[in-house]
Amino acid sequence: MAALVLGVASLVAALSFVLFPLGLLGGLVAAVLGLIAITRGRARGATNPRQASAGIICGILALAIAIVFSVRVGAFVARNTSVFTIFEGTSEIQRMIIGRAVTGLDVR
Repeated sequence: MAALVLGVASLVAALSFVLFPLGLLGGLVAAVLGLIAITRGRARGATNPRQASAGIICGILALAIAIVFSVRVGAFVARNTSVFTIFEGTSEIQRMIIGRAVTGLDVR
């Protein structure tokens, strides 16, 4: 039962773009709990192994969706790092301008 609840919650978290890291972690935990429930159910004769199977399926789906979102966000950040590099040279430019104003010389 825990695998099913966690799998569904992870699937909802993975589909909401903001909470996809929780979907990644929760999907992995749901899949593991589902596998444990199925193996214990076989040994003890469980009456409803379909809940564990549904937990595994939801957990794997949440894991896959969260991985896709992680790759997409990572690729977006990697593509747009030029926005951050513009500001790195700002202090150097300010020093050159202030140096020229104070000394009147070309400071490099």
